[in-house]
Amino acid sequence: MRETLDLGGTTYTVRAPLVPIRLRLREAFLAAGEGVDMLAISGASVAAACPDLLPDLTAADQRKQIRTDLIDYGERAVDALVCSGVPVDAVLREGTALLLESLDDLPSDEEIEDEVGNTPARAGNSTPSMSVSG
Repeated sequence: MRETLDLGGTTYTVRAPLVPIRLRLREAFLAAGEGVDMLAISGASVAAACPDLLPDLTAADQRKQIRTDLIDYGERAVDALVCSGVPVDAVLREGTALLLESLDDLPSDEEIEDEVGNTPARAGNSTPSMSVSG
């Protein structure tokens, strides 16, 4: 994932969001159609990767907002970006790119299935048997 993002004349430090946040953003992205919701999800992706975009929210507050009201969180991010001069199409483009970059280092569903399928199953009792002679 890239280290910085330049938007609207501001350079933001990029950090990969926590894995559950990336997965929640992915789920919302896949479920959204075109339009305002996709814009909000793109804004949320930018804010999740660049937490300094919404400095009034602590990291814990940002995680809570993503869990409880992703669209509102994303709309706040879009508002902050657009008010600082970032065009809407740049928010969509960069939000989508950041989300995809953040997902690149996660294993795919197929890789997880393969790994689980290749894990040796425990046969029988895993503790050694002990005999007591009397």
